[in-house]
Amino acid sequence: MADESFRLPKSSYDELVKIIRAYGSSDRDVSLPELKQSTGMHETIISSNNAFLMSVGLIEGGKSKKPTAKGRDLAIALQHDMPDQVSHQPGWSLSTSRAPSSPLFTKGKEDTHHESDGV
Repeated sequence: MADESFRLPKSSYDELVKIIRAYGSSDRDVSLPELKQSTGMHETIISSNNAFLMSVGLIEGGKSKKPTAKGRDLAIALQHDMPDQVSHQPGWSLSTSRAPSSPLFTKGKEDTHHESDGV
């Protein structure tokens, strides 16, 4: 039985953006060596984030992975620095209220964080 739980990312926002953009640049299965070459990141960093990317529906596959339609759409929005497109993806929001230099993706309902929360 497959594990359907939400997995946390293992990297910073900037590293996740590089990985998502690299996966999203192809519509076929992409190997770790290919991703390493396109991101300049070590394969273990990329592979340690795959469970997160799969749990949120951005990639799919076995040993080699490929982007889902949602993953390609997000990669394009990130590539072209289109935060409005990112935040308007069904089920996703982009919140910069926690830390201006590192937006946070939240799965599901819109982010409920408010400045008055003190977080």
